[in-house]
Amino acid sequence: MKIKSINLLFLLCMLLHACDDMEDINKTPGKERYPLELGKAELYILCEGLFNLNNSSLAHYTFSSHAIVSDYFRQINRRGLGDTANDMAIYGSKLYMVINVSSPLEIVDLKTGRSLNRISFTTENGSSRQPRHIAFDKGKAYICAFDGTVARIDTASYQMEAQIKVGRNPDGICVQNNKLYVSNSGGLDSPNYDNTVSVVDIHSFTEIKRITVGDNPGKICADAYGDVYVAVRGNPTGNNQSLIR
Repeated sequence: MKIKSINLLFLLCMLLHACDDMEDINKTPGKERYPLELGKAELYILCEGLFNLNNSSLAHYTFSSHAIVSDYFRQINRRGLGDTANDMAIYGSKLYMVINVSSPLEIVDLKTGRSLNRISFTTENGSSRQPRHIAFDKGKAYICAFDGTVARIDTASYQMEAQIKVGRNPDGICVQNNKLYVSNSGGLDSPNYDNTVSVVDIHSFTEIKRITVGDNPGKICADAYGDVYVAVRGNPTGNNQSLIR
């Protein structure tokens, strides 16, 4: 099934850009203001920020009052998120944010908005591993990173328990039927993209096979019927984008 991604990418760019223009409602100049209903927000907006400017942010919107706090994380924690936020998910009572260039996994308490832990994704020599996306299963968080790995983190202890190698520059991850599905984009090696999805057995945490899907696979998700869908972005100069099931 051929798909056009230009409109979707344009909409995403506009949303991320708009985050910089949001202002707090009834904000008093010179006075720190916290939201009145911490933990009851109905919408969190992760703003990517600008590359290498270290200005990623988390906004908080309350539907009942129509109030938005554009610098929600910074107001509460008195520091920024880092450089180039890429993914966010709620699991249990916590909010998890994947920051790509700065390379932490930021974990926040939903009730208070305060940071509970900040797990670094860097190599032994301090270089960024570039974490990209996150998925969860049975108390574990799984994070794929552009260095070709998937890490498993215990959501109670915050310990990084294990890491495995997958394909080149994985850029999507999901869980289905006790398996992880990881899209290997090869995006940092354009135009020599990867074209596979790694299948990882969750119990043994080992890669059991790779499925060829097409050049530069990205977003991947699971449905309620046992299927997995992956968006194949193809080569930007060609017309080979597709949605694979």
